[in-house]
Amino acid sequence: HPKLEGKSIWDLQGGVGKLIAEKKDGVIRYAWKNPGDPKARYKITVLKYYEPWDWIIAVGSYEEEFNGAADQIKNRLYETLAIELIASLILAGFMGSRLTKPLISIERVMKQLGQGNLKGRLEFTKRRDEYGLLSHHFNQSIANLSEFIRKVTDSSNLVARSSEELTASAVQTAQTTEHIASAIEQVASGA
Repeated sequence: HPKLEGKSIWDLQGGVGKLIAEKKDGVIRYAWKNPGDPKARYKITVLKYYEPWDWIIAVGSYEEEFNGAADQIKNRLYETLAIELIASLILAGFMGSRLTKPLISIERVMKQLGQGNLKGRLEFTKRRDEYGLLSHHFNQSIANLSEFIRKVTDSSNLVARSSEELTASAVQTAQTTEHIASAIEQVASGA
């Protein structure tokens, strides 16, 4: 250690020296508090035992230094994911509105149609998708149905007028028949 050269670290900082001596080779993780630091920070140290000199060579770094680049990438990834999530929610809201607004309009006009109101129309005929085609054909169907009902109504009115005229003719015929019957009775009486 650059500042502890010549000093024993066997019991220092909770027995780091003992941990290094027991492990000799490999990787260890331990807490280390430098003078002036508010609290201990974790270090990662790689150990290599050099047998000819009976030395343990240790190279260490604080975890935040060791993982700093990875932590920056992780933080950037979280930021990117948050931005993408917000953008996805906005896009989903826009697309959801674009898809459900015509359905709500269709439901409203169908309800009016079910109540006998043939004046309702779908307003999105200029769209160049399935909703535009549906709107066009739906409006055309209502127009054809309205025309059919108008023709049936006209025919019904004609039948009603003809029926009234036929009833009037029947009344006149009945009256004429009564006059003829009366005249026949008079002729028969006179005969």
